[in-house]
Amino acid sequence: MLNVEGSTHPQVALVGFLALPDRQGHLQTLGAVIVILAENVQHASISSLQSERSNAVEAAASAKQRISAVDAELVRRFGEQGKTALANLGKETGTTTLELENGPKLKADVSKTVKWDGDALAALAADMTWENASHFFEIKFSMKEAMYKAQPPGNFLDSLTAARTVKTGDIKIEFAA
Repeated sequence: MLNVEGSTHPQVALVGFLALPDRQGHLQTLGAVIVILAENVQHASISSLQSERSNAVEAAASAKQRISAVDAELVRRFGEQGKTALANLGKETGTTTLELENGPKLKADVSKTVKWDGDALAALAADMTWENASHFFEIKFSMKEAMYKAQPPGNFLDSLTAARTVKTGDIKIEFAA
């Protein structure tokens, strides 16, 4: 049994909470304690499930906003320090650790996204043998589904169908608005 906000309830379990020190060093809770109902939902009424889901969606959105606000403040306070630490290592991207005096360690991470000019790569590959091109480049063939559906019946459509795999996803059931 767990006491959550002054009430004892046999069907909740503590998952965790988020707190940060204020300017005086006192811990301030940033959000409500997250709980998981331990009750078997198989026996809940449909209206209870709808209400629980609605409440959970609201709580998740609120938590996501709070996390985003905290993350933005960390970037505002320590972003330049993180970039400088990476630059001192001779890097523009990557991960480094910031050690704060009398505080926690922070991880500074600058990601990178590499984009290749497909037309330029295709021009390079065109001047190579297939063996060399497939060694240097990741070559993938795909087809737009609309183009596949537009094919008339026949040998080509049969060959395309043999090369086509359809994987269905999991079913999702939601309450309609």
